[in-house]
Amino acid sequence: SIMKIGDLVFYHWHEKPGVVVSEPYVSKDCLPGGEAHGFEYYELVDIAFSGEVVVCELNDCRIINESR
Repeated sequence: SIMKIGDLVFYHWHEKPGVVVSEPYVSKDCLPGGEAHGFEYYELVDIAFSGEVVVCELNDCRIINESR
């Protein structure tokens, strides 16, 4: 399913779960004039972990519990 605001997720670079606080979005590096190569495409999502918001790659996140 598509990740949405309020979902509880596990991000493999953090030891604890976090809460999604943004809709998924494409990295600015992948837009015209960005620094990514043409074949690179990164979808990002902002996740809150204990008061800090971290920009995470969508593919590195796993939904633990969907928001309702």
